[in-house]
Amino acid sequence: MITCRDIMNLKLDGMELLAGEEGMDRMVSWTYLCQTKPYAEHMNHC
Repeated sequence: MITCRDIMNLKLDGMELLAGEEGMDRMVSWTYLCQTKPYAEHMNHC
């Protein structure tokens, strides 16, 4: 298993880790990945 601190130490490009100071040594049990297209592609062009 891996902890939040382990993930933060990887220094992955473009990764954002959300955890409080007290939660840094907790084991990661699930992850959430969200990818979107650039903002302009989501806009309606009328």
